[in-house]
Amino acid sequence: MTDSQTSSNAARTVAVTGATGFVGRALVPRLMEAGYAVRRLGRHPETFNRVEGVEDRRFDLDDERPDAAALVGVDTVFYLVHAMGGGGGFAARDRAYAQRFVGAARTAGIRHVIYLGGLYPKGTALSQHLASRREVGDILRRGCGALHVRAGIILGAGSASFEMMCDLVRRLPVMVTPRWVGNRCQAVELTDAIAALVRAVDVPGNREIDLAGPDVLTYREMLQRMALAMGLRRRLIIGVPVLTPRLSARWLRFVTSVPLPVAHALVESLRHDALADGPDLFAEVSLVPCGFDEAVRRALADRAHIVHVAYTAFWDGRRFHLTQRFQLSATARCDSRLLGRIDEELRQLTSRLALGVLRWHGDELRLAGWSLLRLGSPVLDAATLQRTIDGGWLVAAPGGVLSFSCQPSSAGPVIEARLSGYSPRLPRVAYVLVQGPVHRTLVTSAVRRAVDS
Repeated sequence: MTDSQTSSNAARTVAVTGATGFVGRALVPRLMEAGYAVRRLGRHPETFNRVEGVEDRRFDLDDERPDAAALVGVDTVFYLVHAMGGGGGFAARDRAYAQRFVGAARTAGIRHVIYLGGLYPKGTALSQHLASRREVGDILRRGCGALHVRAGIILGAGSASFEMMCDLVRRLPVMVTPRWVGNRCQAVELTDAIAALVRAVDVPGNREIDLAGPDVLTYREMLQRMALAMGLRRRLIIGVPVLTPRLSARWLRFVTSVPLPVAHALVESLRHDALADGPDLFAEVSLVPCGFDEAVRRALADRAHIVHVAYTAFWDGRRFHLTQRFQLSATARCDSRLLGRIDEELRQLTSRLALGVLRWHGDELRLAGWSLLRLGSPVLDAATLQRTIDGGWLVAAPGGVLSFSCQPSSAGPVIEARLSGYSPRLPRVAYVLVQGPVHRTLVTSAVRRAVDS
C-alpha cells in the first residue's frame, strides 16, 4: 500500500465487532498499519487490552436495541460475531445478533459491512453451524448490503481448527476417525486472509465472495502433512463410519484443548467438502495466497513461543512440591497480564476437560455441591501471582501455595509455575499416578494457551 493510500485511509474509520476473537486480534493492527482509524466494539470494552490509537466503544448485541451511537461516523464495519462457543441455541443467538446489528447499522448510516463466514457446499443440507453462518450472511446482505466473505479453514496459531489438528497429530500416532477425514477443503493462512480482508474495505458488497487457499486437500492429507512439519512420523489414520458428530466431538474433547461446544460445531461442519466455487477475493484484491505447507510452517513458527518445558518434584513428609519451568522465546513477553491469563485459563480448562462435571464457583472447585478445592484470592504484582490452598476434599491439610512468576533469563523470559507445600488427601502412590499428572497437564495447557493468545 502506497503512502498516499495510507494517508487517504486516515480519514476513514473502520469498526470491528468481535475484535478480541482470533481473527479480530490479528485484523486490528493490520487495519492500523493500512492507515485507518480503528474502533473496537464489544459488550465490555473496559476489559480490552488498551491499544494506543484505537477507540473502544460499548456495543452489546445482547441488548434488544444495541446503541447505534457506537457506529456513528464509521465507514466500514467488520462483523466477526459468532456464538457457537456458547453451546446449545447458538443459531438462534446468531440470528438475533445479526438482526439487531442490521437495525443499528441502518440507524447509523453504515456504508459498508464485511461479514466473515465459512465455505459451504451449495444445494445440500448443511450442518447447524454452517447453516447458521449462511443464514447470518443472508440477513446481513439483505439488511445492510454486506459483503459475505466465505472463508476456508483459517490456519494460524490459536485458531480452533489448527490447534485441534496439532493436538491430534502430536498425541495420537494412531487415529480412529470418522469418515470426514476423506472430505476435501481449501485452508487459508491467517496473514494472507487478514491482508485480503483489509483490502476488502474497498471491495463492493451485497454479494458472496470466497477466501480460500490454493491447495485442495483431504483432512487426512492435512493431518499427515502437519505431522511431517512437526518432525513426527506419518500417522496411521483409520476412518470408521460409526462415530457420530456428537461422539466425535466428545472424543476430540479428551485429546484436544478445544471446548466441547466448539468441537461439536467444527466436527459437524467437517462432514462437508469446503471448496471455493464463487468469485475469489484474493484475485479481486491482487494477492496470491501461500500453499498449505507454508501456512503450517508459519503457524508453527508463531506458536513456538514456548521453546522448552522442564519440571522437578519432591516430597517433604506429607507435603508435595512441584516446579514447572517454561522457557519462552526471546521475543515473548511475560508480565502480570500474562500471569492473570494463565490463572484464568487454568480454571476454565479444569471445567472444560471435566465436561462441566467440575465447575469453579468463585475460588472454589465443586463436584455438584461438594467442595473439592478452595483457593485463596489471587495476590498479583508485576512479576508474581499466587493463591493459597485453603481446603476442600482433595486437601488433607491447608497451607500450600499455587504460584506463577516471571523470571528473566538471557535466552528469554521464563514462566515458573509452583505448587509448594501441597498436602493431598490421596495416598502418595495414588497422587503420583492420578492427581499429579492431571495437575501438570492442566498447568502446561493453561500456560501454552495464555502465551499463544
